[in-house]
Amino acid sequence: MTRNVFEAYEDISPGLAGRLQAMVEEEASHRHLIARRRRRLNSQLELAGRAFGLFMAGFLFASGLLAFAEFLTLAGQGDGLRFYVR
Repeated sequence: MTRNVFEAYEDISPGLAGRLQAMVEEEASHRHLIARRRRRLNSQLELAGRAFGLFMAGFLFASGLLAFAEFLTLAGQGDGLRFYVR
């Protein structure tokens, strides 16, 4: 005769099977919460990385324009920044 595992736990201590089931459900809920938080943090970090990359691209583009304007000024072919502003 094979008995249910929960019945065996109940024989050991009344209410033990219910407490074990509650503990397992609580642990699963906790794992889901941690996974949800991890996904949200990863999304936030990815967004911050993209924003920083966009900032750096703009900064480098602007720096390149300023360097090119300075080059034209030194080469005698322009008036520096006034060359681009009309």
